Amino acid sequence: MRAARLRVLPFAMLLVVPLFAVAAQPGPFQHAGFSRQTPWSGMIDQFPHSTHEFWESQRGTTYQLEVDGREKFQRVVATGSGKYLIRLSQDESRNDIYFIEFQIARGSTAALKLSFEKPAEFMKTKITSNAQRYPACEPVLSSFTMKYGKPTKTESNTEEALTTVIRTWTAAGEQLALSCGHYDGQKKTFAMDVTVSSAN
Repeated sequence: MRAARLRVLPFAMLLVVPLFAVAAQPGPFQHAGFSRQTPWSGMIDQFPHSTHEFWESQRGTTYQLEVDGREKFQRVVATGSGKYLIRLSQDESRNDIYFIEFQIARGSTAALKLSFEKPAEFMKTKITSNAQRYPACEPVLSSFTMKYGKPTKTESNTEEALTTVIRTWTAAGEQLALSCGHYDGQKKTFAMDVTVSSAN
């Protein structure tokens, strides 16, 4: 009887392990190492050759790191509300991310948006379709489905020749939204941006 139990146990373990491997993970949501918990205060050091701007919403003032200096720039972001936008330089862009946007509320991150639109000046070939400036949707969508399961909600809208599909995941008080686009008459479906925000 003991020998029989020893033969059955490894087989049972093989059945259990894959279940843990494919189980969807709850929030906090992240992509390419970025999440809503990523400190905006570390972006200058992480991307020193990129363009940093803060669009302050209350007074409508735009601050630029290279114009206002580091101390003033970080002070207005830490005490203000608005949009902190980072235009990544070509050598600092990664994972097809070219723009990072922190939605700031009194110094804290309310939402984080990662945009995949490659600047035209970074393109090595002639642009015949705007879709060329974006990565394919499927790899990004597959990575989210593997980590977080099926989307909670899917919406779509069409404006002129562009159809945009927004897939949303919700967990642990957060919401992850992936926007993918497709132009009429073209094969490619491309990833446009990823946004992580509060679900409340």
